[in-house]
Amino acid sequence: MTGQNLSRIDISPGEDPTTIILDKNNISKIENLEKCQGLRQLSLAGNRLVRMSGVNRLRNLTVLNLPNNSIVAIEGLKDLTELAWLNLSGNSIKTLLLHGNIITSLKPVPHNFPKSLVILSLAENEIIDINEVSN
Repeated sequence: MTGQNLSRIDISPGEDPTTIILDKNNISKIENLEKCQGLRQLSLAGNRLVRMSGVNRLRNLTVLNLPNNSIVAIEGLKDLTELAWLNLSGNSIKTLLLHGNIITSLKPVPHNFPKSLVILSLAENEIIDINEVSN
Protein backbone atom coordinates (compact mmCIF):
# COMPACT_ATOMS: atom_id res chain seq x y z
CA MET A 1 0.00 0.00 0.00
CA THR A 2 2.84 2.35 -0.87
CA GLY A 3 1.95 5.83 -2.09
CA GLN A 4 -1.80 5.52 -1.57
CA ASN A 5 -2.21 8.79 0.39
CA LEU A 6 -3.32 6.84 3.49
CA SER A 7 -3.63 8.89 6.68
CA ARG A 8 -3.91 6.01 9.16
CA ILE A 9 -3.04 2.35 9.59
CA ASP A 10 -6.08 0.11 9.22
CA ILE A 11 -5.89 -3.62 9.87
CA SER A 12 -8.97 -5.76 9.29
CA PRO A 13 -10.31 -7.67 12.33
CA GLY A 14 -8.71 -11.10 12.63
CA GLU A 15 -5.83 -10.16 10.35
CA ASP A 16 -2.32 -10.70 11.77
CA PRO A 17 0.22 -9.80 9.06
CA THR A 18 3.93 -10.57 9.41
CA THR A 19 4.94 -7.64 7.17
CA ILE A 20 3.39 -4.20 6.75
CA ILE A 21 4.79 -1.76 4.19
CA LEU A 22 3.00 1.59 4.06
CA ASP A 23 5.75 3.83 2.68
CA LYS A 24 5.11 7.25 1.11
CA ASN A 25 1.70 7.93 2.64
CA ASN A 26 0.44 10.57 5.10
CA ILE A 27 0.45 8.46 8.27
CA SER A 28 1.16 10.52 11.41
CA LYS A 29 0.75 7.87 14.15
CA ILE A 30 1.82 4.27 14.67
CA GLU A 31 -1.52 2.91 15.83
CA ASN A 32 -4.07 0.11 15.36
CA LEU A 33 -1.33 -2.54 15.43
CA GLU A 34 -1.90 -3.84 18.98
CA LYS A 35 -3.38 -7.14 17.77
CA CYS A 36 -0.62 -7.78 15.23
CA GLN A 37 1.41 -10.08 17.48
CA GLY A 38 2.93 -11.85 14.46
CA LEU A 39 4.24 -8.62 12.93
CA ARG A 40 7.96 -9.01 12.18
CA GLN A 41 8.58 -6.20 9.68
CA LEU A 42 7.14 -2.68 9.69
CA SER A 43 8.02 -0.04 7.13
CA LEU A 44 6.54 3.47 7.31
CA ALA A 45 9.20 5.33 5.31
CA GLY A 46 8.34 8.77 4.00
CA ASN A 47 5.26 9.46 6.10
CA ARG A 48 4.44 12.22 8.62
CA LEU A 49 5.54 10.51 11.85
CA VAL A 50 6.83 12.79 14.60
CA ARG A 51 6.94 10.19 17.39
CA MET A 52 7.66 6.47 17.58
CA SER A 53 5.03 5.82 20.24
CA GLY A 54 3.20 2.61 19.50
CA VAL A 55 6.19 0.51 18.48
CA ASN A 56 6.75 -0.67 22.06
CA ARG A 57 3.77 -3.05 21.76
CA LEU A 58 5.20 -4.78 18.68
CA ARG A 59 7.42 -7.18 20.62
CA ASN A 60 8.17 -9.52 17.71
CA LEU A 61 9.52 -6.91 15.30
CA THR A 62 12.83 -7.79 13.69
CA VAL A 63 12.81 -4.94 11.14
CA LEU A 64 11.66 -1.37 11.80
CA ASN A 65 12.04 0.99 8.85
CA LEU A 66 11.06 4.61 9.60
CA PRO A 67 13.32 6.83 7.46
CA ASN A 68 12.32 10.21 6.03
CA ASN A 69 9.71 11.18 8.58
CA SER A 70 9.90 13.99 11.15
CA ILE A 71 10.76 11.87 14.20
CA VAL A 72 12.54 13.96 16.84
CA ALA A 73 13.38 11.32 19.48
CA ILE A 74 14.03 7.61 19.62
CA GLU A 75 11.58 5.88 21.96
CA GLY A 76 9.77 2.62 22.60
CA LEU A 77 12.59 0.27 21.64
CA LYS A 78 13.46 -1.11 25.08
CA ASP A 79 11.12 -4.10 24.89
CA LEU A 80 11.81 -4.95 21.24
CA THR A 81 14.27 -7.72 22.05
CA GLU A 82 13.95 -9.33 18.59
CA LEU A 83 14.76 -6.11 16.69
CA ALA A 84 17.77 -6.70 14.43
CA TRP A 85 17.47 -3.85 11.90
CA LEU A 86 16.46 -0.24 12.55
CA ASN A 87 16.48 2.59 10.02
CA LEU A 88 15.76 6.12 11.26
CA SER A 89 17.74 8.04 8.65
CA GLY A 90 16.38 11.31 7.31
CA ASN A 91 14.57 12.27 10.53
CA SER A 92 15.03 15.19 12.94
CA ILE A 93 16.57 13.31 15.88
CA LYS A 94 18.43 15.66 18.19
CA THR A 95 18.72 13.51 21.33
CA LEU A 96 20.04 9.97 21.56
CA LEU A 97 20.03 8.27 24.97
CA LEU A 98 22.11 5.11 24.96
CA HIS A 99 22.87 4.86 28.67
CA GLY A 100 22.71 1.51 30.43
CA ASN A 101 23.79 -0.65 27.48
CA ILE A 102 27.01 -2.61 26.94
CA ILE A 103 28.54 -0.36 24.28
CA THR A 104 32.32 -0.89 24.26
CA SER A 105 33.50 1.16 21.26
CA LEU A 106 32.71 4.52 19.71
CA LYS A 107 34.69 4.05 16.50
CA PRO A 108 31.64 3.98 14.18
CA VAL A 109 29.95 6.96 15.87
CA PRO A 110 31.19 9.87 13.71
CA HIS A 111 30.06 8.19 10.50
CA ASN A 112 26.72 6.77 11.61
CA PHE A 113 24.97 9.36 13.74
CA PRO A 114 22.95 12.20 12.21
CA LYS A 115 24.58 15.61 11.91
CA SER A 116 21.52 17.10 13.64
CA LEU A 117 22.35 15.21 16.86
CA VAL A 118 22.74 17.65 19.76
CA ILE A 119 22.69 15.35 22.83
CA LEU A 120 24.30 11.91 23.07
CA SER A 121 24.11 10.10 26.41
CA LEU A 122 26.36 7.06 26.81
CA ALA A 123 26.47 6.80 30.62
CA GLU A 124 26.64 3.36 32.25
CA ASN A 125 28.28 1.63 29.29
CA GLU A 126 31.65 -0.10 28.96
CA ILE A 127 33.50 2.46 26.81
CA ILE A 128 37.23 2.46 27.35
CA ASP A 129 38.47 5.25 25.04
CA ILE A 130 36.30 8.36 24.57
CA ASN A 131 38.92 9.74 22.12
CA GLU A 132 37.62 7.37 19.43
CA VAL A 133 35.17 10.11 18.40
CA SER A 134 37.65 12.98 18.27
CA ASN A 135 37.77 13.11 14.44
